[in-house]
Amino acid sequence: MNETKESRQSASREKFEHLKDQAVELAGGGSPSSILLALSKEGDEWRLAYGELVLGMEAPGDIDWNWSDFRLIHKTIGQEDALELVDRLVSGGSLAISKSESIDASGELKDGIRRRSASNRHRANWPVRIYGYLLDNNCRGTLSHDDLFEHGLPYYPDVSVAIAHRAIWLSEHYQFPQGSLQILIIDRRARFSKVKVNAKNIMMEVDWGHLSPAKATVKSFVKPSKEEARNADIRQENGTYSLRVGGLPYSFHVALVTDAGDKVDWRSFLSYSDWGQEGVEIDIATEELKLLLLRGEDESLEFKANTHKEQRDDVLESVVAFANRRGGIIIIGVDDQGKILDSQEEPKVVKSRLQNWIADCVDPRVDFEARFVEESGVHIIYIKELENKPSFLRNRGPYIRAGSTDRIMTRAELDEVQRKR
Repeated sequence: MNETKESRQSASREKFEHLKDQAVELAGGGSPSSILLALSKEGDEWRLAYGELVLGMEAPGDIDWNWSDFRLIHKTIGQEDALELVDRLVSGGSLAISKSESIDASGELKDGIRRRSASNRHRANWPVRIYGYLLDNNCRGTLSHDDLFEHGLPYYPDVSVAIAHRAIWLSEHYQFPQGSLQILIIDRRARFSKVKVNAKNIMMEVDWGHLSPAKATVKSFVKPSKEEARNADIRQENGTYSLRVGGLPYSFHVALVTDAGDKVDWRSFLSYSDWGQEGVEIDIATEELKLLLLRGEDESLEFKANTHKEQRDDVLESVVAFANRRGGIIIIGVDDQGKILDSQEEPKVVKSRLQNWIADCVDPRVDFEARFVEESGVHIIYIKELENKPSFLRNRGPYIRAGSTDRIMTRAELDEVQRKR
């Protein structure tokens, strides 16, 4: 064994010892686990194309489906068996796929990352800690895009669809990291079960697992729309945590933190963009809308009368300008002074119209979320900040938000965007 391999194995062993401690602390000792293995046949041998070991969650029924060149195994195992499986991987590069079968799987264990509950990246509904075991090139299997059909087995139009049907960890568009075993530890200490914001307060409900409420605190950082930012520890009252706010906040962040200083679960809210609001319920009613209208147009808020055809370029200028900055809100159905108009545009029509306009005239495409305040007939459009800036309005240019207006970006601003990329 050469020095590089020895040092890699030593580092993996150290990470494995930490993983074992985390499994007991987060998932709880003796909790059930599950193993999902997607195997591809390379010659006469099975190889791991993708896998998930989930500590703290059972499989939804044991399966072992074999479509000749692709095999999908999903079963419940005990926590001790799960940790022993990882131990064998780290120590000997061997992966047990059944009591009598094992395959070569030498590789390296990588550090863990955290994901909060209510994330679209996993189905656990609890916070998770994720480690990755990456196989060496000579041990990796490959995922084809063939459909799966065989007598007596389920039909899937694509191999990745079959994996996604059973997987906990979901990669975007089912692009699973090939040649890896994702090790997920379900954090069952506690979680935010509800986070709701309106113009009066931020309300949080917490599900407690094996963490005592006496050993954790809900902490917050809030930026009101008109006042200075402030942070506060939030006390529990009648089973909920509540923080009063004077109007829909510009932004807020809440975190469930243990006395030992470990962040268990968290949420974020940005009023000028729907980005990062997953897991937060926004209660936009007539009262909240009035507060937004009283705020007036600014660097993250724009008023538009309607989405009629002749208003297309005017609306899209603001869409592009917000996307090229930090995102923003466009309220449709009000005049420049914030007076609600009788526009009577259907929500489906507005959303479809914006989608078509952006597809035809904006490059790269900008994402948005649309909400409808039924009591007033007003549409609230959340424009998301673009990661791959700048976005261009075709035949017009790259707009940016400056105060309460939209303008073409200067050469210096374009150069700065390119530098950041």
